Amino acid sequence: MQTPCIKVCLMDEQSGLCRGCGRMIDEIARWASMSDEERDAVMQALAGRMDRLGDRRIRGDASSGSDDAPEITMGPKDGHRVLR
Repeated sequence: MQTPCIKVCLMDEQSGLCRGCGRMIDEIARWASMSDEERDAVMQALAGRMDRLGDRRIRGDASSGSDDAPEITMGPKDGHRVLR
């Protein structure tokens, strides 16, 4: 199953979008149970959403070692990184 998840979950308070993948929290929660058509519709919307996030978006792998990278901890079950 295709997913835009980059395993860095941080919700943007201003827009309600994940700064890592551009999905809304309800889309993240329902992703596995969505139909292919629903997932395709969300995937089509992501580029525009990420553009709207601008500098608040997380680009690629936040653990790349840059000095301004946020602290990252691994989730206990799914391996998602949670920014602090």
